[in-house]
Amino acid sequence: DNGADVEAGQPYIEVEAMKMIMPIKASESGKITHSLSPGSVISAGDLLASLTLKDPSKVKKILDFEGALDVEATVLDITGAEAVENILAGYKGDAEAAA
Repeated sequence: DNGADVEAGQPYIEVEAMKMIMPIKASESGKITHSLSPGSVISAGDLLASLTLKDPSKVKKILDFEGALDVEATVLDITGAEAVENILAGYKGDAEAAA
């Protein structure tokens, strides 16, 4: 219900995708305000609800990532230009599909 209290870990919304129902749980306690009505069709990035925290000091601030990503360099069998030529020729360019 709109304006209802929700506790941390308690589900406040259920999302259905491909006949699978997934509960979305609150990360903190507070008062929930739903942005969409039940049964609405949603897309990626849609705001489903807002949570007014009981304890505003628990707000988590978003910080810029300042570290380094530990990702190995990937060696390609073809150059970027060859990959573009293949895609323009009609190939999908999906290496995993070819495996």
